[in-house]
Amino acid sequence: MNLARLIVAIIAVLPPSLNAQQPAHHSKQVSTQTSESMQKMVGDIFVNGQAYEYDRHLADEIGPRLTGSANYMKAAQWAQRKMQALGLANVHTEIFSISAWEPDGPAIGSITMPFGHELHIYSFPGSPSTPKGGISTKVVHVPGITRAEIEPVQDSLRGNFALVDRQSLPANLVDVDLMQVMPLLEEFGVKGILVGDLLPAPIGHYENGIEDPFTSTPDGSMLKVPTAQIGSEDVQLIHRLMEQGDVTVTFNFKTKIRQSVDVPQVVGEIPGSQYPDQIVLVGAHLDSWHPGTGAQDNGTGVATVLDVARAIEAQQRAPRRTVRFVLFGGEEQGTLGSISYAQHHRDELDKFDAVLISDTGSGPVLGWSTMGRNDEQDSLQAVEPFLHNIGSDRMDNSTDELIGSDHASFVGSGVPALLLSTDLTNYWSIHHKASDTFESVSRQNLMQAVVTTALTAYAIADSEDSFARHFSPYEVRQMFQENGHEAYYLFAKKVGMVP
Repeated sequence: MNLARLIVAIIAVLPPSLNAQQPAHHSKQVSTQTSESMQKMVGDIFVNGQAYEYDRHLADEIGPRLTGSANYMKAAQWAQRKMQALGLANVHTEIFSISAWEPDGPAIGSITMPFGHELHIYSFPGSPSTPKGGISTKVVHVPGITRAEIEPVQDSLRGNFALVDRQSLPANLVDVDLMQVMPLLEEFGVKGILVGDLLPAPIGHYENGIEDPFTSTPDGSMLKVPTAQIGSEDVQLIHRLMEQGDVTVTFNFKTKIRQSVDVPQVVGEIPGSQYPDQIVLVGAHLDSWHPGTGAQDNGTGVATVLDVARAIEAQQRAPRRTVRFVLFGGEEQGTLGSISYAQHHRDELDKFDAVLISDTGSGPVLGWSTMGRNDEQDSLQAVEPFLHNIGSDRMDNSTDELIGSDHASFVGSGVPALLLSTDLTNYWSIHHKASDTFESVSRQNLMQAVVTTALTAYAIADSEDSFARHFSPYEVRQMFQENGHEAYYLFAKKVGMVP
């Protein structure tokens, strides 16, 4: 669908009388007054929308935003100024603390035996620097990621490099298990760790020249031995060479680690006209990894939040409930910022009517992920007619992303939460990689994300009825268990996503 057709489709789907066209079985309706405001918002977003420019500035003029880095601080100051300029109320920052890591220059490395071969390599998040001059030793492949699988080769691992790659992983991988393997390898006395391609297809895209850092510890803590990630072709070459004999690798890099860094999270509000103490939170994470400029992960989410704030504020008709806009930090280190936020606001979470999170890039918007909550799907039926003609009315009720982004702490606290659902076909080719730059962002899809989020947030915030009930702690655990995610629940409990 081209941009002109998309605009026509959206305007066509939002007549003031749309409320009367909704199926009678919907338990919740969007009032005529709310519908009129939503229609005006759509026109405003297409005429005055700033999301594409917000993302361009964030990616091109600020760049990669490792949590706690100088660029992250610049981004937080910029976002705070934007919220103030938009006229939001109660604009402020809330602080949490983190051990901040960043590379200090490029990494270099090579195979040195049985022959020389330069590696595509870079320092892995949380890794300490190598000793001056680098380190060199034999490579030993790790056959699994559990203690029972690693113990048989522990003698050969001691004093050598451990290679962890896709061949180390079980077929039924639970991704939180990946966070256990690094401490195990450190315990077994490895001299260093080489990380290969760890995510299964179609998510794994680890060609040489493409990076994909990820969180390797459950609490954002630093690693104890030098750790590097290498390209997929390099890993395959090492495996072929190991079939013939020993393989020796050398690598060298410098990193910076700072303890107890205060990280600001940016907050602004549009106070509710009737129920100001009830909150609809619209959020995204401000931080990114370092290989690219974070244009899609998560510049698109930040741009969506800011333009939704602009569009709702521009209506000069505040919804009944307060809409709170939050840009979190530390998402890439394990949703540390949103965990801290939820813990800090524990006493008022019962007043959060809904949480809407954007963190899935600029692919075509499909709709919302409701995390197994049938009652949330029922409540969204009133909004679906508004989203139908822009192609974002598909509601995904799977639980695959229960702990995948900043919605997790709210889900774990029983708060109704939604994650924007997009077509991820092209997303994984840029996710956390050097190719995550502004050129990859679709203006049309980003505008669709803003419209979808603005309409949904406004409809929920302006409704006479609450969106969905809060789950009790027992119901939260039951939801995880019934969907086969007991391991996720235990992990979420351990790191504070679940109280």
